Amino acid sequence: MFLLNACIENAKGLFHEIEGEFYPFGMVTDNSNLPLPYYLKIDDEYPNKTTLFNDLIFNLYQDISNNKYSEVSVCALASRHFEGHDDDLLDIKILTNNGLEKDYLIIIDTDYNNYSFEVIEIMDFKGSFSSIATQWRN
Repeated sequence: MFLLNACIENAKGLFHEIEGEFYPFGMVTDNSNLPLPYYLKIDDEYPNKTTLFNDLIFNLYQDISNNKYSEVSVCALASRHFEGHDDDLLDIKILTNNGLEKDYLIIIDTDYNNYSFEVIEIMDFKGSFSSIATQWRN
């Protein structure tokens, strides 16, 4: 849960700083157990967030396979249509160096006037680094 909370806090900061949006990002922990943000350079190479998200996953899989980090995660802002209404979400994937993978969909209540959000519900899925019925924001 430590890295999950670090992802949420980093997402809140980016959401405020970038005025209601952010590009997918990673968070990592090394042997010191401190969470560190992990970003890919945003340029013309990433025409959409899905490509960026997939590249983050690929790079972080490589890094954790090479024991560079003890735990890695990827976080993206997403939305879904469910039971007649739309939800804003954080889509967070976590992988540990012992092979444990977790997917989290976090329903958030967004305040676009103040560029902030609050967590409403955390849904925990056991699975892989794949999207679970979400639409990443481009």
